[in-house]
Amino acid sequence: MKKYRDEIAMVCHDMMKAGQSIGAVSDAEMRKFEENAVVSEPEPVQEAPEPGHPATA
Repeated sequence: MKKYRDEIAMVCHDMMKAGQSIGAVSDAEMRKFEENAVVSEPEPVQEAPEPGHPATA
C-alpha cells in the first residue's frame, strides 16, 4: 500500500491514475508525480543473528 504525503496528494494521485488509464497522463508524467506525492517508507533493518545462534553455526 502506498503512503501519501498528505490527503490532497492521495486524491490527486487517484485523479492522475484515472487520467493515465484513458491516456491523458503518460507513464513518465505519472512517475514524476509519484516522486512528489508518494512517501517511501524505509526498509526494515534485519538484525544480525547472535554469535552461536544456529543460523550462524
